[in-house]
Amino acid sequence: MAVGARPAHTTPSSGTVKAARVLVAVLMVVCFALRYYAATTVPMPYDEAQLVRLSERIVLTPGAVSLPVHVYPHRHLAGQLYLGKLGTLLLGHNLVGFRFMSVVLGTASSWIIFALVRRAWGFWPALLSLVLLCFNGFHIGVSRFAIERTYLFFSVLGIYLFWRALQDDRPGFMIAAGAGLGAGALVSEHTLLLLPVLAAYLALSKSNRRWLTRWQTWAGVLAAVAVCVPLVYMYLRNPDPQSSLYDDYGDHVERLGRFGLGYGSLALYIAPLYYKLSDRISVYPVMSLVSGALLLGAVLRAHFGAKDELTRLLLVIFWAFVGGFSLFASSRPEFKWAATSMFAAVPLAGRLLWESWVRSTLYGALSCLPLVCIAGFGIWVASASHNCYYSPLIRPAQERITDQALKHGLYTVMWEDYNFADLTGSPFFPARYKEYYFHRYITYAYYYASDDIKLARLLLERAAQIHPDHPRVGHLMKLLGQRSDP
Repeated sequence: MAVGARPAHTTPSSGTVKAARVLVAVLMVVCFALRYYAATTVPMPYDEAQLVRLSERIVLTPGAVSLPVHVYPHRHLAGQLYLGKLGTLLLGHNLVGFRFMSVVLGTASSWIIFALVRRAWGFWPALLSLVLLCFNGFHIGVSRFAIERTYLFFSVLGIYLFWRALQDDRPGFMIAAGAGLGAGALVSEHTLLLLPVLAAYLALSKSNRRWLTRWQTWAGVLAAVAVCVPLVYMYLRNPDPQSSLYDDYGDHVERLGRFGLGYGSLALYIAPLYYKLSDRISVYPVMSLVSGALLLGAVLRAHFGAKDELTRLLLVIFWAFVGGFSLFASSRPEFKWAATSMFAAVPLAGRLLWESWVRSTLYGALSCLPLVCIAGFGIWVASASHNCYYSPLIRPAQERITDQALKHGLYTVMWEDYNFADLTGSPFFPARYKEYYFHRYITYAYYYASDDIKLARLLLERAAQIHPDHPRVGHLMKLLGQRSDP
């Protein structure tokens, strides 16, 4: 088969085609429903809370237009701010509206993976890939929040358009791929990391190396730059007194850590095991161990099987992100650095499962077991509304989560700098979340009672607004009344 040509398939009957379309449609509805339900039940993390407040600065009224470009202390460009605002224009000024575009883009990412794999390897590997991403706990988790993880949609879109350009010899798709990655950079700069990775693939691929000499390839690079340059220019032209370009990107570089072997990128796939052994908590939602093991196994298996061009591309992408960021020894795993690698591993896993079915009925039946586990964990993640930024691993008690958060310094400045308590009573703070935040306020008030009396009293005041007669409120009032400001 010629490189980039579609695989030969027998022509299915009209009934089979209709059934296949119904099956895909049902899966897409389930994919959307899981993410939408999670978006309606999970309280705001601190990143999202600050974006909600900043979105209030966007004014589209003629004569009074306000388009903010700074999202300090978010430390990214303002693209997510406008995605959230678009959702509120569609569904109303509330938390679900603010998260709606994240849900839509997360669902669309699953469809793009399906379309990519179907063009290369056929319907059934594509369907299995769709299932794997639909129920992936990490992807569900990041799709329910209106934070910068929506850059993942633009990453997978860029990969798809890049592959279409190679497969169909359509140079216009190469330019579109660059523009898509540039649009993603407005949300998070991580999408631009794909530019050198895709260039490296072209350099390594004999059959596609000619693309390095085609003007459309470099036009795609210019398109990526051109899309994000206007916002970067406005960012620099209107400096924020609270931050600077050096502060923002210096923070990102610092979080990478020093050179040396690290585990951060690999922890994306073994997160439950890592957190269990290290007695830490998950800063980001995680995928199940079964899902992680399957994805890693599929990548390793691809090295020993026959490699077509898509397999080579996916392997380059996977190892560029997982292997590349494993060269930095960060003090804590940063899943976001390696998150794009998931879109390379999922298609390989989908094809591996389908090859198991083709090999024998027994292998096919056994391959159903991990799918059931992955689907169950995905539903669990989507339905877990008792936690905020943390995925349910073993459903730890609220006190244990808080104790570990404080132990590792995850919230030491949360209440002062991000203080989303001022959203109480707004459409972004539904009444059903009050119990959650009451216990947060009380717990932190106890913690700060010995170090920062002023902050402890502020937290107590917020807790008393929710439950003024609660015994713990009375006890804290007595405790803080016996202490004076340092």
